[in-house]
Amino acid sequence: RVHLSIVGVSGSRSTDLTTQVARALLGDRPDVAVVLIGANDAVAARRPGEAAAYLGAAVRRLRDAGVEVVVGTCPDLGAVRAIAQPLREVAGWWGRRTAHAQHRAVVAAGGAVVDIGAETGAVFRADAGTLCYDGFHPSADGYRVWAHALLPPVKLRA
Repeated sequence: RVHLSIVGVSGSRSTDLTTQVARALLGDRPDVAVVLIGANDAVAARRPGEAAAYLGAAVRRLRDAGVEVVVGTCPDLGAVRAIAQPLREVAGWWGRRTAHAQHRAVVAAGGAVVDIGAETGAVFRADAGTLCYDGFHPSADGYRVWAHALLPPVKLRA
């Protein structure tokens, strides 16, 4: 039996995780928390290490509460059609830096990591249908692609 609860808010940055983690820990503790964060930090040019520190603290708080954590790092921003070239390449580079910093912070805090950019970026670059009408956010198909990448580590921890 699976009970799904969503406490994330679209448009969030890593600094917003404190409130979202607090909401996740109200009532019955989840067995597994899936965190997808980083794109808004990277697009806002937040320093990757700073954003990753907030993420690491959130993962640590969840792990201290006995919750398994799987983090999908910053996606491949080089696939985002809403950002024109050459800025798209810069966003892609900044996103990869953010994802690397996130990886280190999550592992240090005891969480599992899925490099969403590396795992799914080629699909997003090849298939415009993975992005919704704004060319920035994932479509239902894009979220399905991410879900398939996140499922194996979630199953291991459930």
